[in-house]
Amino acid sequence: MRHDFDPTSMSMSHTLPWVEDLHGDADAMRHLAASSHPLVRRSVARARHLPLDVVARLARDDDRVVRLFLAESCEDAPADMLLEVWRWWDGSLSHPDRPRSHPSFPRTGLLRYTADPSGRMRRLAMDDPESTPVDVARLARDPEAEVRRRAAEDPRLSPADAVRLLNDPEAHVSDRAWTARIGRGRFSLGMGCVVAGRVGIPSVPER
Repeated sequence: MRHDFDPTSMSMSHTLPWVEDLHGDADAMRHLAASSHPLVRRSVARARHLPLDVVARLARDDDRVVRLFLAESCEDAPADMLLEVWRWWDGSLSHPDRPRSHPSFPRTGLLRYTADPSGRMRRLAMDDPESTPVDVARLARDPEAEVRRRAAEDPRLSPADAVRLLNDPEAHVSDRAWTARIGRGRFSLGMGCVVAGRVGIPSVPER
């Protein structure tokens, strides 16, 4: 029986049960990681732990869904591959915030992405422990909304920048700024006027 398979499809996300049964067998994983069928390799990548040579092989797989599944499921996934997957994947319902939440995801050296052409990479700069309020202020003015949205939730954001992001033209940016300020109870007088406007409270008592 022949089954059509689209190797670019993300919908083929289930793990083949017979491969899953072999996840604890290192030799079987080595053999199956060399399979010519992407579904088999994707199922291997779903293992929580894999031999390092298998991880290295799957991390270079031409099928990016194999790399994605490795990032989502395998605790041994390498940092450089996790960073590569981050460039095009922001997390799924079943694995939210992966690969960024993976234990091996890079936590340092991210400031080098401050001026990266990709907004997704610029977002990471604020996660670097050496980043400063100056970096946050610069990225709060980024042309891409997702970068401003990340800056809006940063506790180092200045009151002036927070007010500006509360008025951001992109609703999901202003909403994030609103949620972040409410959660921390950090409102200046200027912010209070913005908040009043958002919830329909007159800033000056009516006479």
